[in-house]
Amino acid sequence: MKCWVCAREARGYGHIDLRFGVADPRRYPLDWAFCSRRCQDAFHRFYHQHVAAQRRGEEVTMIDASAVEQAAMRSCLKAFGSAAEAIGFGKPLGVYSEAEALQVIDAIVTYYTEAMVAHHEATAQPPVRGLAHPVRDSFLDIESDLPWEAKP
Repeated sequence: MKCWVCAREARGYGHIDLRFGVADPRRYPLDWAFCSRRCQDAFHRFYHQHVAAQRRGEEVTMIDASAVEQAAMRSCLKAFGSAAEAIGFGKPLGVYSEAEALQVIDAIVTYYTEAMVAHHEATAQPPVRGLAHPVRDSFLDIESDLPWEAKP
């Protein structure tokens, strides 16, 4: 069985829903298993937020985005604007056809993914002091550094 939070192998941590009585099968959801106390606590914080929002009749909000994710979301605004411009700003979002909605979604998801990849590429390998550009592949020139290999 896999951890519900991180998909690692579950190791005996579980969940009991105390809103239901002892004999009620909903009290023991078998697929809510966790690999660690950390994942179990993370799940319960999210679950508590979800249940509390449902009781208030509110929509469940997304968990806090990191600064990198927020920057990537802001970069999507330009893509959203250009997609909406191609469709027409006078047309309300609720009357978009399926193809138009998919065009907007594709633009936003593409720019978000590209922004996250660009950040990852910029921080993938720390720069080596003294080099002008960051080293992307530390083993790129390993052929010339192997002392047991005969050089032609």
